Amino acid sequence: MTHRMALTKIAVGVDFSPESDRAVEHAMMIARAAGAALPLV
Repeated sequence: MTHRMALTKIAVGVDFSPESDRAVEHAMMIARAAGAALPLV
């Protein structure tokens, strides 16, 4: 699984549209907030 795919999966969990830029943006914010807590793939 690529890092981007992992972020998309996070976005799907917290947002409604996996294809939307907002969902990806949301996933990126979560990734930044989690920081080192997220495993680097």
